[in-house]
Amino acid sequence: MNRMPTRNDAVAKGPSEAGKALPSESVAFGRLQFTRKWRVFAGQFSQPQLMKLAFSVLGEQAIHSSQIHGFSSGKLRDPAPKVLLSIGLLNLAIARSNGSKDAGEGPSCPQNLAPLWEGKKWLLDDTGAPMGPVEVFLAVTGQIDLNTDGSVEISPDHQAAVSKSLGKYARTKLMEQSIDFMDGEEMAGLMEICPIIEDLIYGKEVNAAQLTDHLPDLAMACEVDLEEVVDFAVSPIVRQ
Repeated sequence: MNRMPTRNDAVAKGPSEAGKALPSESVAFGRLQFTRKWRVFAGQFSQPQLMKLAFSVLGEQAIHSSQIHGFSSGKLRDPAPKVLLSIGLLNLAIARSNGSKDAGEGPSCPQNLAPLWEGKKWLLDDTGAPMGPVEVFLAVTGQIDLNTDGSVEISPDHQAAVSKSLGKYARTKLMEQSIDFMDGEEMAGLMEICPIIEDLIYGKEVNAAQLTDHLPDLAMACEVDLEEVVDFAVSPIVRQ
């Protein structure tokens, strides 16, 4: 009997290929998409911060540094049920603490650790709702598609809210990099990369088609991955 873990050479196949994918191929797809989501989520914390918050919510050290790194690097294969359960419970607690009405009833994060969870983004499932333990399992095993390829359609109905969200995101990222976007020369350089970044930074509404077309440019100007921009500043609005 073959008791080896998930095959390293498995081709990633998502839910759209249901019935045609081997279990290893579904898990390969799940590992790729969850890694991209997890990097954005876990990147909001240091490892000690995330472990401390998890301990405070779960009552035991159920998420370890090797697992945090393993999900971020994509090298954690066949994660244990306990860590999937723990991530889902912690994610719901963060969502509840930040006012999500879709997270249901349950534990919240302690107020004395508010600097660790306040304003943080939580993991979303394929419907835009906070992931719980079931959704984490479905995502990791490739049974749902989290649309992590960076593709997103912004409708005119959402363009005002997305413009505002992207502007806030761009300002934050540029300030983190000590880029003075108030300086004319700095802004000129940013505009060469992303023609709409000035309008976004100064709170102007940008056409939906232009927003969609220039998302990769904005990511480049902010020196981040496209999926991070989508997950943090776009998906919470367009995939509600």
